[in-house]
Amino acid sequence: MHAAAAIKRKCYWRAVTELDYARGLLIGVLGSRYSLETSRFREVDQLPETELAVLAKTLPSSLTPDALWRSLTALTDAVYTELERYGEQARITVNRQQVNEYIKAYRGL
Repeated sequence: MHAAAAIKRKCYWRAVTELDYARGLLIGVLGSRYSLETSRFREVDQLPETELAVLAKTLPSSLTPDALWRSLTALTDAVYTELERYGEQARITVNRQQVNEYIKAYRGL
């Protein structure tokens, strides 16, 4: 949500920071699942190629609104894909569809 607000407000560096923060949390979860040390991204390169490809899509290609929205969408999908692996244990209170609708609505303002 913070990244969406930053993009909409044309605070692109803030948006990148919010995306980086969320990506770091996702990397921490992936590190736990694969028993890798992800502090300071030490063993992130050892994640499976499929996971690295997903993470790569979350990196903005530039500081433009379109690139940042694409990164946010990719990151949202990656986070929910990981959360949904855990089923009921994840205790997801806001689902993927709700977040995507929020992003779409915010982008359209």
